[in-house]
Amino acid sequence: MFHARSRTDWRAILQVDLDSMFHMCCQAIGGMRDRGFGRIINISSLEALREQIGPSNYCAAKAGVLAFTRALALENADTGITANAVAPGYCEKAKAATAPMNEVAQCKAPAAIGKHGQLEDIARVVAFLASDDGGYITGATISASFGIDRP
Repeated sequence: MFHARSRTDWRAILQVDLDSMFHMCCQAIGGMRDRGFGRIINISSLEALREQIGPSNYCAAKAGVLAFTRALALENADTGITANAVAPGYCEKAKAATAPMNEVAQCKAPAAIGKHGQLEDIARVVAFLASDDGGYITGATISASFGIDRP
């Protein structure tokens, strides 16, 4: 909960989710602009798209990923570079490894499509956005939430 978070907790999440994305894009964008081609795909979270009780620092950081991605897409729209974000929902292996047990239980409510995602499912969305087939999409957020769009 927000009232229990320290400034150190706040900064740690922002550094992982926002600062690291910024630094990676800084390293890549120059070469992409020189070549007149590139694909930037940032990873956000379903938590940036829906209301929930919980990690406000994480939600804020992941929403920042979406805003950054949209701005980057507009700034580079005429350069041959696309910038998109993927907002995954619950993935069996990824979330279960790091989340508290009560959060894992809440996330395990049945997905609308009858299964929960695997990391490979998210990878296929990223691969599509990186491909020539995804070249017309920029500034978008792809919700890979397996039909889970409720708080």
